[in-house]
Amino acid sequence: MVSLLMDLTELGLGDQQVPGPAGRTWNARELAAHARAEALALRRVSTSQPRRTSVSGTRADGQQPL
Repeated sequence: MVSLLMDLTELGLGDQQVPGPAGRTWNARELAAHARAEALALRRVSTSQPRRTSVSGTRADGQQPL
């Protein structure tokens, strides 16, 4: 999504209104910056979590997998 919005901006369409999160009006440039910031925040969270090296043999509901 960020790539598409950046492409619009590079084509001179950065001020073009685009659909985005509810509550405000977005243009392509603003939504690209917002989406990029959100993606980087998710990346920071995911890289700060301990990595699992194996998968449990038990499902979340306590049943054994098939």
